[in-house]
Amino acid sequence: MSRPPLYDTRTRRGRALLGLLAPLLVLSFVAACGKKGDPSTLPDGATLLSEAAAAMRLVQSAHSRLEIDGTIPDLPLTYAEGDISRAGDAEGTLQLTFPQLIEVEFKILGGKRGYLKYPTGGWVESTLVIMAVYNPAVLLDADNGVANALAKATNARTEKSEKVNGVDTYKVNVDMNRKATEALVPGKLPDGLTGTFWIDKASKRMVKVTVVYPASGSNPAVPVTLSLNDFDKPVTVSAP
Repeated sequence: MSRPPLYDTRTRRGRALLGLLAPLLVLSFVAACGKKGDPSTLPDGATLLSEAAAAMRLVQSAHSRLEIDGTIPDLPLTYAEGDISRAGDAEGTLQLTFPQLIEVEFKILGGKRGYLKYPTGGWVESTLVIMAVYNPAVLLDADNGVANALAKATNARTEKSEKVNGVDTYKVNVDMNRKATEALVPGKLPDGLTGTFWIDKASKRMVKVTVVYPASGSNPAVPVTLSLNDFDKPVTVSAP
């Protein structure tokens, strides 16, 4: 008759071996989990923001998408998406809520001239309108765009590693600088804003930021998210 294996828990030897191994397995599992979630193994948040600011100052173009998850008083906008360049050019679509819910095409040239195309009719020069609602052309400005918002954020805390649209990132919670944040998200911004940056581990570019408009009166808090991808792909915007 063949002998049962050493790990067969039906035998006295198997039960004894299991009793010896069980504590070791538990300790190994706890140690592994602790290492994965230990904040001390993550990069310093302030250092990540500094590296991300430097990386974003070199970006020449990108695809951007702004999403507003709720209603912000006096801001007739739900989302805006398009291609942007360091030169201040941008084109894409945005959705307005006033005078009704409509999707509108936009173009911005050199950060100075803006055009809108409504569902019916052709292009109309609407520089004041587009600049008042949302101006994505400033996002890649080295002094006033994303790089500046990263540089001016404070109290940075690296929370964890996380994938964003297939990109390995570090998630960093921060206190936002109100003035610097005005270039990232539209609307009248209050003081005391908090936000979260997602920084690409490899390139150190910012791939996403969420800023939370605090609750006010009967209005709940509203997260606003800006995502960037397709970095440095050619972007050409011409006048309509």
